[in-house]
Amino acid sequence: MSALSRTLSVLLASYVFVYIIFCSLQITQVDIWWQLSEGFHILHTFSLPTQPAASFSLPATPYFDEYAGYEVILALIYKIGGFPVLWILFSAVYLLIIFLPIVNSGKKYPAFDILSILSYFAAGILMKSRLEERPELAGELLLVLMMVLLAKSRFEELSPNFYIRLFLIFFAWTNVHSSFVIGLFALVLWVGCELVSNRKRLTEKVLWERAFLVMILAALATIINPYGPSRLLFPFLQAFDPGSTALSPEMWPITDFSSITDALVIVAGMLLAFAFLTSRRTPLWLLLFSIFSFYMALKHFRFAGILAISLLFVYSSREISIQRSVRPRLIVLAKNMGLCLLCNFMLFAGSFNLLSIYGDLKSQKYLATYANPYAPNIVDQIPVAKGQPVSVLCSHGEGAYLSFGQNGDFHPLLDSGLAHFSDESKRYFFFLWNEPEALAQAAEHLKVNYVLLDRNNFCWIMTLTHLPDMAFICCDEDGMLWERKQPGSWTLTPGNRKEIEKSRDLLLQHHQIIRAFCYSTLLGRPSESLALLSQSDATEWSEPFFNYFSNWIALLPTSTIQDFLSQPSSQHYSLLNAVLWERLGPGPFESFVKANPPDRTSWQEKLVRARSDLQGGKIKDAVATFNSISPRPIASNSYYTLWHALGTAHGEVPSGDPGSYGKWQTWDEAAVEFTETMTARLNARMSALDSLADSKPRDYGVR
Repeated sequence: MSALSRTLSVLLASYVFVYIIFCSLQITQVDIWWQLSEGFHILHTFSLPTQPAASFSLPATPYFDEYAGYEVILALIYKIGGFPVLWILFSAVYLLIIFLPIVNSGKKYPAFDILSILSYFAAGILMKSRLEERPELAGELLLVLMMVLLAKSRFEELSPNFYIRLFLIFFAWTNVHSSFVIGLFALVLWVGCELVSNRKRLTEKVLWERAFLVMILAALATIINPYGPSRLLFPFLQAFDPGSTALSPEMWPITDFSSITDALVIVAGMLLAFAFLTSRRTPLWLLLFSIFSFYMALKHFRFAGILAISLLFVYSSREISIQRSVRPRLIVLAKNMGLCLLCNFMLFAGSFNLLSIYGDLKSQKYLATYANPYAPNIVDQIPVAKGQPVSVLCSHGEGAYLSFGQNGDFHPLLDSGLAHFSDESKRYFFFLWNEPEALAQAAEHLKVNYVLLDRNNFCWIMTLTHLPDMAFICCDEDGMLWERKQPGSWTLTPGNRKEIEKSRDLLLQHHQIIRAFCYSTLLGRPSESLALLSQSDATEWSEPFFNYFSNWIALLPTSTIQDFLSQPSSQHYSLLNAVLWERLGPGPFESFVKANPPDRTSWQEKLVRARSDLQGGKIKDAVATFNSISPRPIASNSYYTLWHALGTAHGEVPSGDPGSYGKWQTWDEAAVEFTETMTARLNARMSALDSLADSKPRDYGVR
């Protein structure tokens, strides 16, 4: 801290205190529950898990626990101090990543101007959005430590301490996260640049000996893990698995995210470019690594963290020319004022965060340990007898929560972490997530006790209302609980209707119009539901909702749709109105679009137009519109359903390859048979787990 002024040190210390104590009081990442479960499993059995803890009901490939070391440390800390200590740990690691580069820059007064402040803002936001309470946080800290080590080292003066530290960093890295391959790449860049820059100072033999020793030492460290050399291959196998990328939004390009995300990454790239153009000395390896990190962040948003780290290092080591007429004291003052503004901004931002979570804290029965507060509240409504597991069909968020043994005795049937599952399991998950017919098949064949809905799977509502063995139990603005009973008719009680209406109104207050619409469909007043949805100005819907709404509209009488479209408020182009006019037929749809041309065309609007053209017999127009969809929505079953329909009607396959997921989207007899086979396997798996539980009671946090 000697490189920082007294004023800055005080402000930094106050920020650290406020952040740790007040601004990380929630566990926001759903994965932390199954990571705790697997950590406890390793501690109690001294063996690695052979099935994913969170979704043990799903058939899996040979399980590769890439986070084993991280999970053990996580479980130990939780056992010692619970969530308060975990909050402090995560906060401390985040703060270390943010401030370690500038503290270790080696410069008494590094250049700091308005763009430097902006770079720290951008880096902090990028890291906050991607790294909170994730294993990546440990990986990025190790990346920072390695880059600090490289920035201070030169080939001509490598000491034993350098080799020891490098070995320890990669040994820890390979056991906590797969991003060690990024570290190996950065190390290769550093070694290459050192070979070039030192070719006149050192002999060729010495250069290559040291380069060989550095790389061999790092490679040896990475294979010291429970899986040995095969650990090196796993990150690449996962990255090139189309099922994992299709079902994991973090693996999608930034163009599939909001424009704010796009802008943030682009701004970060512009800040990097400016630093390189105006700095006098930027290490070549850091320049190359920064270009690489920007490319990776564009390609996959999950790598936004390494872009943030590049920003931090480039600006912490940046030097600029100083005019003689400007006294150094003024430069120091400007630098301190800039950092003070940064710290105050982050301090106040954290305070606003505290105010936002206070409402969650005071409304919960339990301490706020999960960003979606409904999970413990709704789960309380499920009667659980000790030793008699309850099967719950749920989304990945609640499945992770329920997988943790201390939260109850549950069998969650769906969850995250699908990178480790077999292709069949991924496809089954894909069906349930996006296709209402698949949910109906699964609900019929799976022996589930309850269905738990949250903000991720609320589009299951319409399907559940048409299943004779599912009954509505309760809801709040965050989710719903349905119980599987004997087949028979069920109706909403007056109390149920009031509960739904209250939740719908709360969602509207928070501008959650699409979710409020889904709740309203339970009340049986379609005109009111359409009027409610018309308040949304969304140009795109999520794929599950797109399917949900299309299926809901198909069940409505055309008179209801015509009455709604006759109102003045519906006489403009929107995705809602486009779907409604398409429901009335190709002729009315064409007249509507001609009178109300869209300002912009989303891929879903193109899909609606292509479906209308196909229905009207304009095959070539339909294929042309379909082929113009870019980027291709790789996780969209509506896209692949139309792909098959156009291929059948046109006599040739349209552009794009549906892969192993799209090939099932025709929903033919083969798909039904596939779902039945998978549910049978799931039931067999649960029966085996129940037998195992009866013979060997569990005493740790994983099942």
